[in-house]
Amino acid sequence: MPPLPLEECGIWPYDEPEQHYAEFIIGLDEHGNPRQHTCAPEKLANYFGKNPDAPHFLTPVVFRREVLKKYYEHPEKYDVEDGYLRCGSLWGLRIDNDAADRVTVFLGYLGEALQYEEQLYWKSFNKAPEGGRADLSETSIRRGFQAEFAEPSSPELVFKYEFVAFGEAWEKRFGWPLMRPLHAADAHVIKKLHAPTTSSAAEFDDQVLLLTKLLVDSLNDAKIVAELGSTVPNEKSIAKLDRFLTAKGYPETRRDIEFMRLLQETRSGGAAHRKGDNYNKVVKKLGLEKRTTEEVFAELLQSAISMLRGLKAFFVQNPAS
Repeated sequence: MPPLPLEECGIWPYDEPEQHYAEFIIGLDEHGNPRQHTCAPEKLANYFGKNPDAPHFLTPVVFRREVLKKYYEHPEKYDVEDGYLRCGSLWGLRIDNDAADRVTVFLGYLGEALQYEEQLYWKSFNKAPEGGRADLSETSIRRGFQAEFAEPSSPELVFKYEFVAFGEAWEKRFGWPLMRPLHAADAHVIKKLHAPTTSSAAEFDDQVLLLTKLLVDSLNDAKIVAELGSTVPNEKSIAKLDRFLTAKGYPETRRDIEFMRLLQETRSGGAAHRKGDNYNKVVKKLGLEKRTTEEVFAELLQSAISMLRGLKAFFVQNPAS
C-alpha cells in the first residue's frame, strides 16, 4: 500500500488543512442566469483596494428564511439572536434577520465564520438578490452603514425583547412575576419561538404552543388570587387575570383578555388536540382561510407585544397604578 500524499502528513508546512469555500449567488447576468462567486475572504474586494475586480466583502447574499429552522430546532446548540447566529463558543455569524421573507448575510462573513460543510447548508437556501437596499432591512442599513442604534422591527425579535423587559420591570416593581419563570427543562421555549419560516400548519401549531406556554400557562395564578383576595370555584387562569385587570382599572383589559383567549383557543382547537369543529371556528377567527400562517402568527405576536407594552405602561411606568 502506498503512503498518503506528503501534503496530508500533518507536519509543517503541511499542518494546515486546505480550506474550501462555497460559491453563492450574488446577482444575475445579462441573460438572467445566477451569477456566483466564492465567499473566500482573501478573494474579495475591500475598501482599501484589495482585489478591485472582485465582488466586495460586504456584498449581500440572500437566503430563504427556512435556513434558520435548523438552528431554531436545536436551542441546546444554537442561539438565533437579533442580528447574530451563534453556535456556542465555536462560531458566530452576523446576519440580517429583521425581514419577514428572507435572511441576508454579507458574502465575506459566510467565508469568515462558517466551515465548508455549513456553507453548503446555507447554499441550499440561497436565492437571487433583488439588488441594492432591497436586500437589507432598514435596521441593518442603519446599524451597519449609518452607525446608528436601531431597534429591530420583526415581531419575533421585538416580542422576545419586550417579554424579557416586561418580566424584569414587573417583578422589580411588585416583587413577584406576572408570568412565572420557565422551569429549567423549558428554558428552550423562548429560544425556539420564531415566526414560521414556511406555510406549514405543523410549524404554526408548534409556535402557537410555545407562545401559549409563555403567556397563558405561565400566568402566576397564586399571586394573582392573593392580590384579588378571593377565589372563584373552577376559575381558569385567564379569568383570574381578567378579574385582576378589571379590579385595577386597566383600560385595555378587554383587548388583552380577548387576545389571550384567542391564543388559548388556537392552542386547544388545533395545536394541542385533534382538529375538529373547534379548529374550524378558530380558523375563521384567525382568518387562516385567506391568509398565510406567517401573516397570522405575526399578528398574534403583535397582539402579544401590545399587551406587554400596555401592561408595562399602566402598572410599571404609571406611578398611580
